[in-house]
Amino acid sequence: MTTAPTAYRVDRSLRVWELGRVSLEEAKHMVDARFARLQARYESGEEALSETMFGFSRSDDEFVELCIHDFTNISCRIELPSLPPSWWRRIRRGSSALEAELHNRAEVIEIVTAVFTLHEEEFAQALQRRSRSRSKSGTLPNFRMERTWPSPGSAELT
Repeated sequence: MTTAPTAYRVDRSLRVWELGRVSLEEAKHMVDARFARLQARYESGEEALSETMFGFSRSDDEFVELCIHDFTNISCRIELPSLPPSWWRRIRRGSSALEAELHNRAEVIEIVTAVFTLHEEEFAQALQRRSRSRSKSGTLPNFRMERTWPSPGSAELT
């Protein structure tokens, strides 16, 4: 078992609020609560994000962020230090992330369970195996590697 991650959420001002360390059962409850509060429409984008975006982190560079758009469209972004940088990332000093589109609660629970039960290196290896695999079988949803870059004028570019 790994150290319990810290849960976080986004408020209507788009600020990130840490909710403290949570257990796997509490994390599953958070997932279920977000699904239960889904609405067909929101008054604003900020309201939508505050109701649907949350995540779990062990550090600033190790986190899983989820955004539940609807019951079959869930965005998932994972950053882990053990994910190897691409040649382009080394040149640009951007962050590396795995991004996925999940399709149901079971896939979300699978990712959340991995965050709580696998060590960072094991989680990164499992994600890399899945990202290389074209097969739909296995224990984690299919992921694609997405590279994100520092914004223009960022100190990371100098």
